[in-house]
Parts: sequence; structure tokens; C-alpha cells
Amino acid sequence: MSRGRVITGVSTVLVGLVLLANTTGVLDWSVWLTASRYWPVLLIVMGVLVLFGLGVPGVLVLLTLALVPLSLLAPGPVAGWRHHLLLPEAEGPGPSGGGVARFEKEVEPGIESADITLSLHDGDLEVSGGSNGLVEADVEYAGERPSLSYSRSGSTAVVGLGVTGLRRGGSSTRSTVRLNDSLRVSLAVTAGRSRCRLDLSSVALESLDIKMGAGQCAIVFGDRGLRTDVSISAGASDVTLLVPSTVGVRLRVVGLVVDENLAASGLARENGYWVSKDTTTPRSTLDIRVASAVGRVALERR
Repeated sequence: MSRGRVITGVSTVLVGLVLLANTTGVLDWSVWLTASRYWPVLLIVMGVLVLFGLGVPGVLVLLTLALVPLSLLAPGPVAGWRHHLLLPEAEGPGPSGGGVARFEKEVEPGIESADITLSLHDGDLEVSGGSNGLVEADVEYAGERPSLSYSRSGSTAVVGLGVTGLRRGGSSTRSTVRLNDSLRVSLAVTAGRSRCRLDLSSVALESLDIKMGAGQCAIVFGDRGLRTDVSISAGASDVTLLVPSTVGVRLRVVGLVVDENLAASGLARENGYWVSKDTTTPRSTLDIRVASAVGRVALERR
């Protein structure tokens, strides 16, 4: 068997294995987009061709062996995430420049609930329901690309999205996240200096855990017939809770926090808690704990 036939066969098998991994979901299709960024490897391969006298089949083998491992090591979307570049990446503070991208993850068969963690260094964050998939995110970023993770534990999807760095010109990042309304959701948000608006009125929210340094956060709750545990820890923040009038509330405030409008919102002090005075049993209840070094918390009925 000639050397040319062997090289041709090996290159065909390697490319076929990569394509098989793409079609079965083991390897995301974005690997080819990432690999295209390593076009200078072509010059290296041409140099090897000149040195060793390899033919075209040899070039294919070397390209596959060089580009695929490089693309696997490069940062990019996690397998199973769809990644759309809405605006091209441009030079910015960091090795990857910056851009605006959309990330989407579908709901896999058998998934009934989701544990979702959102992390951002600073910037604006908007969260709402209405996603047709598991989660959708539009992210304006600079420097490092957003970090993505996905796994599943039985019928629960475990999702992570992290955004770091500043936008070009030093302004903060901006992230818009949409969650699925049909799944039970446990949401955790970690933020530094941020402005957050979480409209969770349509989300089947089982728990909410917010940790932030400083900033403003407005949270809109719904009435989905659930008991929801809410924990908010902040350094110096302004927190506004918007709660339907039909939802029962048990609120505890810890720290040097100015609590505004609580009595006017139908709450009464009872054993260190603010509790709703409804005489009827509510369909949904919120058990809320707010701890802050200094700040303000307000509750508004809607």
C-alpha cells in the first residue's frame, strides 16, 4: 500500500470522526469557527511540506492534527450551547477583544427543573421569563468571552453563565437573560457593582439567592402557587421587592438597612419579622431574608 493512500485514508478518518462528534452533540459545531482563527497554521504546514516533500494528503492530515486540538483547547461555547455572534469581536482590553453574542441552550428530554447560576463582575443584568429553550442570554462583553457550563443531575439541568471585564471605553457589561417558564427554577446571582432588574413574575421560582457588592436591584415576583425561599446579601445596595397583593410574605431584615414602605404594604412586625396580615391562606408565599451592611429595602404591592 502506497504512502499516499495511507495518508489519504488517515486524513479522511480523522475528519469523519470530528464530523461525527459534531452531529452527535459530543463536539459543538463552533469548533470549526474556532479552528478558522488558527489560519497561520497553514503557513507552518506549507513550511513542513517544503522541508519533507509531503503531498496534498499529508497537508490534510497535518491540518486536522493541528487545528482540531487547538480549537478544543481554545475558549468557546460549551457543547450543546448555540452561539450567535450578533456583533463581531473587536479589539478591547483582553486577549479576545469584545463583542455582542447570543447564547442558547435547549431543554433536553426528561428535564423538569433547572439550577441556574449567573455571575458578573459588574454591569447591568436583566432577567425575565419567556425563553422557548432552557435559557437564552444576550451578552455584551469585552476581554474574556463569557464562561458557560452545563450538566444535568437526574431531571435537573445545571447551568452556569459568567461575565467578566468592562466594555470598550471602560463602561460596564450588559447581560439580558431569559428563563423557561415551564420548569421549576432555582436561581443564584452573584454580582459585584451592578444594576439588576429581575422580572421573575412568569417564572416558576423555587429559590432565589443574590449576593452583590454594591448597586441597585429590583425584583418582580409572580404568583405561581409556590413557596419560594429568597436570600439577598449585599454590601451597600438599594433593593426593591415588587410582590403581587395575593402573595403571602415573611421578611427579615438584618444589618444597617433602612426598611421603607413595609407597614404601608400590608406587613406587620411579628417576632423580628415583617409578615403579611392576610386572613386568607395565600396560593404563593415568599420567605425573604435581606442582609446588608448598609442600604435600603422597600416592598411594593402590585
